[in-house]
Amino acid sequence: AMLNAAMKESGISLKNTVMIGDTAADRDAARNAGILFIAFVNPRYGEHTEERANFMREGGAIEVVSDYKSLQRAICSLG
Repeated sequence: AMLNAAMKESGISLKNTVMIGDTAADRDAARNAGILFIAFVNPRYGEHTEERANFMREGGAIEVVSDYKSLQRAICSLG
């Protein structure tokens, strides 16, 4: 609901919105809002990278990245 309100207020459409996050709550919020989600999973933060990446993909992440350069590439690939 909060994401939909923010998009409506800013005049941005669903198709032009992508959320980047690192938690299941972020992923679920994006899914509930109907927007694309890119997961940020970084082993430097003590995460079990492969397990976490699979968890995020299973929940709808279109991409899982582990550094900012990969994040930039993922965003640019969206067109």
